[in-house]
Amino acid sequence: MRRAAESGGSLQRCPRIVFYIGCALLAGILMQHAAYRSGAAERAVAIANDPGADSAQLGGSRLRVLTFNIAHGRGLGASNWDGGTRSERRDRLDQIAALLRASDADIVVLNEVDFDAPWSHRVDQAAYLAERSGLRHLVAQCNIDVSLPFFTVRTGNAILSRFPIAKAEPLELPRYSAVEALVAGSKQGVVSSIEITPGRTLTVIAVHLDHRGEAIRVAAARRIAAVCAMYDGPLVLAGDLNSHHPDSPGAPLDPKGRNAIAYLVGPGGLSSGARPTSASAPYTVPSRTPMRAIDWILVNDQCVAENLASIRTTLSDHLPVYSTIDLDVSGER
Repeated sequence: MRRAAESGGSLQRCPRIVFYIGCALLAGILMQHAAYRSGAAERAVAIANDPGADSAQLGGSRLRVLTFNIAHGRGLGASNWDGGTRSERRDRLDQIAALLRASDADIVVLNEVDFDAPWSHRVDQAAYLAERSGLRHLVAQCNIDVSLPFFTVRTGNAILSRFPIAKAEPLELPRYSAVEALVAGSKQGVVSSIEITPGRTLTVIAVHLDHRGEAIRVAAARRIAAVCAMYDGPLVLAGDLNSHHPDSPGAPLDPKGRNAIAYLVGPGGLSSGARPTSASAPYTVPSRTPMRAIDWILVNDQCVAENLASIRTTLSDHLPVYSTIDLDVSGER
């Protein structure tokens, strides 16, 4: 009887022991991730200039800028895990690189780029595309940065350039959720200085604004405009702004009736290459049947954006957009 009682007591204690062990393991994982996240700011931006690349210099006053949300290289898949096999994803990246080469872009801003993610088979997509597009100077800016046992995700924005990157620093934008930002990160941006000729730089700001409401995007637009005003020379803002002009059908407004694009091209002092107005910007999503213009290239008054246009493709659920930027503003606009 005593042995049976002791055996029964041991069995009763087993679930409790398992529970305690589980709690200890979870606490360890959370502490490890907290320590990892404490270094997120230091990992947020990285420059990779290729010393072996040709030392390109701008021959005249005009260059081409392109922006493309590549949707983690998944193509038209419904989720990040739907992008196909490793071979299929690599083939898609090769096609994106071919598109970038054919566009004759000098500077490319990419959104939803994987630097290290399980669904993209741990391929650093920014480095891969920089090498194969010939735009071998690179800025990588991480938005989501998570490291757990057997699960790491690092994704964000990237700038590929024909010209060397002189410097780059994070652009801190308002966060939709403080808890989310603390645990995993949030959509942010990067400000880079690109040396297009000796002694002459172009400021390029790459951003990806949050899709969850116009209020957070208007707040981000106000922050971006304030940063743009700090620079005297030519400046380009590019990326997926997740907002379209208020004069276009179904344009989003915040509770106060404000719109992010309207702020940037109004009080923000920026302009687009869309003609006759920014409301004429090419639609970019969804890529099969575009109905909204949410991917933008905007410039300050120290340069002129011309011929804003999209490229038809199904390599992503977004279409790439490009514009010719004239850095000579001495002539008639």
